Amino acid sequence: MSGRLAGMTNDINVKRTQVGGGWFITPLLLTKVEWVNQKYHDFPTSDIRNGGRFKGFLAEGVIAF
Repeated sequence: MSGRLAGMTNDINVKRTQVGGGWFITPLLLTKVEWVNQKYHDFPTSDIRNGGRFKGFLAEGVIAF
């Protein structure tokens, strides 16, 4: 995604790659695993997001009722 945030004079850029998969153990129970790589570019040097990134695995469990 790229664009201009309120209060900023230049466009910023956020790149995200995400791959995931899930499995219904029962009709009411879902498990899910994802790998995410997200990087923040072109933020001002005074912004906390400048050079920020997230890289790792996520695991989720969902119960329907």
